[in-house]
Amino acid sequence: IEPFYHPTVSAGQMVLHYLQRDPSKIIQANYDDGVELTAGELAKLGLRVAKNLSFMEGLKQGDVIGLVVKNTTYVAPLILGSLLIGSPCNTLDPSFEENEIAQIFQQTMPKMIFCDHDNWEVVIEALKRCESSSEVWTIDEKIAGD
Repeated sequence: IEPFYHPTVSAGQMVLHYLQRDPSKIIQANYDDGVELTAGELAKLGLRVAKNLSFMEGLKQGDVIGLVVKNTTYVAPLILGSLLIGSPCNTLDPSFEENEIAQIFQQTMPKMIFCDHDNWEVVIEALKRCESSSEVWTIDEKIAGD
């Protein structure tokens, strides 16, 4: 039996292992909306995200996922899900301006980006500047017409 801390064990697998050790423990409390997540709930949400990301066409292990989002209840499951499929996250402050986002995304070239509805236009314009055709998804509200 291979030891748990082994080069073949991903960061996502390690996090999932520790979350499942005490699934009833509250591991995240969001002050803004009052939502608390237990370790078991975070693990379950992370696995669901991983499953959905794994079905995304064109997204493969090693592809970068960009996050330009406020800190909400569902950011941690999104990061866990990306780690579980082997995709690193490039997290950016949602208050960044178009030129800042474009400059960073030119270097990391994310295949998929998650943002908030209120900074969606800034992210889209930043992607145009760096000539990227990355998919953009909002995590808090649907954008009308998309």
